[in-house]
Parts: sequence; C-alpha cells; structure tokens
Amino acid sequence: MMILRSGRPDDIPALNELALAAKAFWGYTPQQLESWRSDLQVHPALTTTHPVCLVEQEGRLAGFVQLDTQARPWEISGLWVHPDFMRQGIGRVLLEWSVRTASAAACKELHIDSEPNAEGFYLACGARRIGAAAAPLDGQPDRVRPQLVLPVD
Repeated sequence: MMILRSGRPDDIPALNELALAAKAFWGYTPQQLESWRSDLQVHPALTTTHPVCLVEQEGRLAGFVQLDTQARPWEISGLWVHPDFMRQGIGRVLLEWSVRTASAAACKELHIDSEPNAEGFYLACGARRIGAAAAPLDGQPDRVRPQLVLPVD
C-alpha cells in the first residue's frame, strides 16, 4: 500500500540518505557522491517555501519530491525514488502531486534541473527540454544536466 504524506522536519535525515542512495543507483563513484552530498540535501523549509511530499510503501520511505515555490517558475528541487522501489510508479505519483500543487497556486509550469539518467522519465511524463547545463565528470567531459519544463494544466 502506497501512503503519501507531507514531509516533516524530523524526516530530513532519512530524505537526505534516500537522495544519496537514489543518486548512487546510477553508478557514480563514492567520491563523486560525497562531493554532491550538500547539493542533494533537502531544503529545511519543507513546511513553508520548499514543500515535500513523500511516499511510504511497505512501511518504508520509498521516495519524495521537494518543490521550490520561491523560484519563478517553481522548480522541482529534487525527486528521488529509493532503488528498491524504482519502476513501480512512485516517481509518477510524486510528479503528479507536484503538478497538482503547482496548479493550485496558478503556476503554469515547473522547471526541472534533471539528473541525466532521469531525463527519459520526465520526457515520458510530458516535460520538454529547453536547454542543458554543463556538468562534466572525470571521464565524461561532455556530460550535461538536461534543463526541462513541465507544463501545468
């Protein structure tokens, strides 16, 4: 059974660990993951300007999304699914929550600074690529982070 609920401040340590575990799924080195640790942290204002929706399944934290409602347009500042729960529809449920939340605030679109390996998911959900940000890694000098926009109906 999938349970959706709002994130609370006491969820932050578990959310941060989930984000790292999800990023590690893509085969990044431990050194690279450590260098990204601070970038992957959940914004602490998750009950005000950076709301979080999380999914619990089988009594475990399965995934979460955080929005930045101060950005224009609003941004998805992180959408992460634990590797044990990938490909079970959790990402889509979280993205749908994001769209409903943005729509209720009269936002017309959501910006996504995408993990390169997640671009296909977002495109399949209706996002479109509007650019790319250089994000080179050792051995991947041409790596980019897709910049996407998801329309909000």
